[in-house]
Amino acid sequence: MIKKILGFAVVFAILPTAVLAQWAPLEKGLAYRSSNFSSSSDDQQIHLLRIDPSRFRVDVLLGKDFGTPILTAQRYREKSGAIAAINGGFFDEFHHSMGLLHRNGKTLNPLRNNSWGVFVIEGKHPKIIARKDWNPAGVLTALQVGPRLVVDGKVLGFKETLPARRSAVGITQDGQVVIAVSEKPIYLKEWAEFLKQDCVQALNLDGGGSTQLSVATPKIKITIEGETAVPNVVAVFRK
Repeated sequence: MIKKILGFAVVFAILPTAVLAQWAPLEKGLAYRSSNFSSSSDDQQIHLLRIDPSRFRVDVLLGKDFGTPILTAQRYREKSGAIAAINGGFFDEFHHSMGLLHRNGKTLNPLRNNSWGVFVIEGKHPKIIARKDWNPAGVLTALQVGPRLVVDGKVLGFKETLPARRSAVGITQDGQVVIAVSEKPIYLKEWAEFLKQDCVQALNLDGGGSTQLSVATPKIKITIEGETAVPNVVAVFRK
């Protein structure tokens, strides 16, 4: 049974407290930052992991890879040997993924005709693109979700929603991948403004009760539970 504890977070870190507000190296090509953020809805903690794709593989995992429709981020990480896993794209009430899922150069779920963006890994080069720009040639991994939050360093205009727990994937100026979760509800515009500090491109992942993160390295262990298990995640592996 999935524990339904909204925003439940456990962080075990062998890191000086003072460096957690800054990027703290975990190993070569991997860094962690924990940030206190005062939004208009709540004071909260945001957790971010920065990944060098030349040293780590970023991939999409599906529950059916492990013989089940859904798993928690922690179980995806444990079963796959990943060092980190974060909830991925949207899904319906039957736990069917919605939007493009592309892995190992093969499309597993078709592109959805809407305004969502697409997170793409093409070799060692991550991108976040508009749906109209999707081209599978040479792409290893891709996930369609949305909305796009930051494009070329600027926060986009989008229809605001009620505050919710959030998760996102972003790309830094130097081409590193960032994954991030908020422990408590936050407005979408504030979430985008926060991510803009680190990311020139950012894409919202499925949030709300789906928001969850699991990280395990020799220096840090993070468990942020969601309200439900999910049919797909973005996972990080050592190469």
